[in-house]
Amino acid sequence: MLLMQELDQTGRLLDLARDQTTASERITEGGRTRLRGLLDAGDPYGEVREAWHAKETIRGVYDIPDYTTGVVTVCRLALD
Repeated sequence: MLLMQELDQTGRLLDLARDQTTASERITEGGRTRLRGLLDAGDPYGEVREAWHAKETIRGVYDIPDYTTGVVTVCRLALD
């Protein structure tokens, strides 16, 4: 049986996981504030935040309409 504190932490992590799968353009300002708060509380080393930014960067590559620009962008990301 989980202690109340563990249950609360599990709930926060589940909320964070759900918010992480939402595309950045679909998050309201209130959602962004909530996401930042969850990340501040449950991501002390910034790893989840970095993973979310990486996901959004990769999603952005798919929106590049020009092939050459897309290739250049992917190559720059690979070197970063």
